[in-house]
Amino acid sequence: MEEKFEKDLEKMFNPEVIQQNLLNSSLYLTAFELLKGVVEQRLKDFMSMREPFDENYELRESAEYKRLIRNKKHPELGNNKNIYYSSCLWLKENEVITKEDFDKLQEIRLHRNKIAHQLPRLILDSEHEIDLELYNLINELITKIERWWIAEVEIPSNPDFDNVDVDINKIKGGNMLILEHIIAMTK
Repeated sequence: MEEKFEKDLEKMFNPEVIQQNLLNSSLYLTAFELLKGVVEQRLKDFMSMREPFDENYELRESAEYKRLIRNKKHPELGNNKNIYYSSCLWLKENEVITKEDFDKLQEIRLHRNKIAHQLPRLILDSEHEIDLELYNLINELITKIERWWIAEVEIPSNPDFDNVDVDINKIKGGNMLILEHIIAMTK
């Protein structure tokens, strides 16, 4: 107990450690929001693209989107409706991601919630840290999912790419570029 107390004090009163933890927290939360956009928004836009815009010039949600994503209940979550979970499930069912990716996406979300709701604990308690492996995994999953959308939806539906050989490994979507830029700025 005394050893933990000493480690907590050391963490609490070291300005460099506090600064690094705050930076890591903000980077993780930002990366998660980019991931969430790739997981949720691309699917919503895809399923609703035939719908007219609403009064705010945003796509109206299609009946299919409402049925498969927005209103889907998940007994494993206590019958909650969860757009992130439903969107991840759709990606898994459509073989965009693997079961392992799906599980990691849930772990990433839970860690995000811990950071957002227990930030003082992450800054002050020596037993709680930002999981930087999950942070790196966010980048990998954004890349995988965004490349799938571009390769399987955007390129085939754009006649400018007819008879064009595209190297999928060189594709970079907007969220990939933003996260790449943020990572480069922190080095």
